[in-house]
Amino acid sequence: MATIESGRVLRERYEITGVAGQGGMAVVYTATDKTTGQCVAIKQMGMFADTPEDLALAIAQFEHEAQLLHALSNDNIPRVYEWFEEHDDRFLVMDFIDGELLSKLSDIGKGEHKPEFLPEAATVANWAVQITRALHYLHSQKPRPIIYKDLKPDNLMLDRRGRVMLLDFGIAKGRDNQGQYKTIFKGLVTPGYAPPEQYSGIATDPRSDLYALGATLYALLSGRIPPQSVDRQSSLISRLGDPLVPLRKLNPSVSPAFEALVTHLMVLKRDFRVQNAELVLHALEALPERASTSDAAATAAPEGSRSTSPRRATIYALFLVMLVAAGCAWLLWWYL
Repeated sequence: MATIESGRVLRERYEITGVAGQGGMAVVYTATDKTTGQCVAIKQMGMFADTPEDLALAIAQFEHEAQLLHALSNDNIPRVYEWFEEHDDRFLVMDFIDGELLSKLSDIGKGEHKPEFLPEAATVANWAVQITRALHYLHSQKPRPIIYKDLKPDNLMLDRRGRVMLLDFGIAKGRDNQGQYKTIFKGLVTPGYAPPEQYSGIATDPRSDLYALGATLYALLSGRIPPQSVDRQSSLISRLGDPLVPLRKLNPSVSPAFEALVTHLMVLKRDFRVQNAELVLHALEALPERASTSDAAATAAPEGSRSTSPRRATIYALFLVMLVAAGCAWLLWWYL
């Protein structure tokens, strides 16, 4: 896809100032809104198509993402202001996020996995709370939840204010302009982060995002991309054991409670995972890592969402009981 030169004005309003990022399906530019003077991001969608059917699918993909994002309002999701077509190109105007991808902050897959080169567990716990709140918001949409379907460190950006932003809703499952829920480009997965049901074509649900959340936290805390869920599944069926290395073996600074939560999120059979984002939030708030976060991070929670210490202890105890029960049931399911 040919990039647009700086200085070009789109829609007689947005002056391109540079390229913020480029992938296989889109280019993201920085631009100045000449009406308001603010900096915005403009996503140019690639309309790659060999046939009229492929072109129709690409256009539907663009419209799907635009409509999905435009209807959302959450501190951890970029706002979409408008979308338009110009000279056969399609553009999405949204918040410009000035920050770094979590994958770069964690050097995932770079080969240096020593804990001292990884983000502190307390920092990752704070990121996890923000990500989970965003998922809870998406999963709480009515009449049906929005499933993000591509959670991974490459789709998460930390801005200069310390907010973690969810990027790229291109394969999210949500409502179209007829009020129907659908997924464009079915079958797309990110190895290491996608749950087994996303490979098999089984309908995804909020628990699919929670598996990806666990895999994302595993990668941020260990510096390693987890093994593919289908490989883990095959290995267990063959009685060879789970190739997923225990998190604390890779990073002993992670608390046992945090490791248990990540492990519970990454259970292959979704009936035995943590069942919703609200439960994940309760478990995260009970972690010892959260007790060491700054007051500023703690006060970032919406009013009424912070638990008192006795309530945290009760929730944490209940969560551990649930975890042990789910683990036993899972082992029985696989080995009996």
